[in-house]
Amino acid sequence: MTRMSRSKNLVDIELHDHVKRLLRARNITFSSIAKCLGCSTSLITMVSQGHRRNAFVEDMIASKAGVAPDELWRRRSDTRGSRPSTRKEIAMPK
Repeated sequence: MTRMSRSKNLVDIELHDHVKRLLRARNITFSSIAKCLGCSTSLITMVSQGHRRNAFVEDMIASKAGVAPDELWRRRSDTRGSRPSTRKEIAMPK
């Protein structure tokens, strides 16, 4: 049994790379998103890769990338039901 098959959240490197490309096109980094949210850059990376689920972070990444959250995280929502939420509103700095 491989390590990946034992994992609850499978890493989706293709999606992670896609997210990074979308953000890079807008000159946005995971660090800048983490700073806006007051969390660690590693949390942003873990959510993007699929290691962790956090609707608040997923929504912020999608917003900064200029796409709807369901467009980026569609496969995750389809396979795991509704996305867990930790906050009701997202503070969007101008």
